Amino acid sequence: MDDIQTLLSRPAVAAAPAWLTQAGLPAPPLSQAALQAMEPLAQNLFASGLAAQWAASESDEAFQTWGARGASLRGDAVLGITGTGLHARLRCYSAGPDVALFIQRDWSPVGDGMATGSATPSMAIEGAFTLARLLQERAAKARAAGRWPEGRALVLVDDTFNGRLQRWGWSPANRAMAPEDLIADRDAYLSALQSLGAL
Repeated sequence: MDDIQTLLSRPAVAAAPAWLTQAGLPAPPLSQAALQAMEPLAQNLFASGLAAQWAASESDEAFQTWGARGASLRGDAVLGITGTGLHARLRCYSAGPDVALFIQRDWSPVGDGMATGSATPSMAIEGAFTLARLLQERAAKARAAGRWPEGRALVLVDDTFNGRLQRWGWSPANRAMAPEDLIADRDAYLSALQSLGAL
């Protein structure tokens, strides 16, 4: 197997999911169109469209930049690894169209395989990505059934750095979204899924 720096620094953006797989990480909850539109911004960091403006930002700041733009629902995305060694984090931001995700999870090629609590970092990332994809699938079904609230997006911020709680909420229809619009919730993915089920 290639060394991790080789895997993470390949310029071939179309192969972004392959380098994640080779590094032992799951496919991200991003559309094929977003992945194909990604451009390299820095070593190990890729973005498409307007998401390049918040690609280097922590999840809270990225959310606030996205929200200040009136939560424009373009489908742009960010994918990459920030930090190095034991301080590495996987960053995956997706700006819609109906679900906006700002996921940043601890992950280290050095420390993976060592359990932290009951799960390794790779397992925690896989769980977050699986739940994020489920949110996207249920949102698509609600839109197809004509139940989606027009002009709104379901937003989830999941950043494990410094023990932050996950947060989620619905973007307001007629104004920019602010941090206070989100609900801190240890079970944010499940609460968001229940909210979708109520549509």
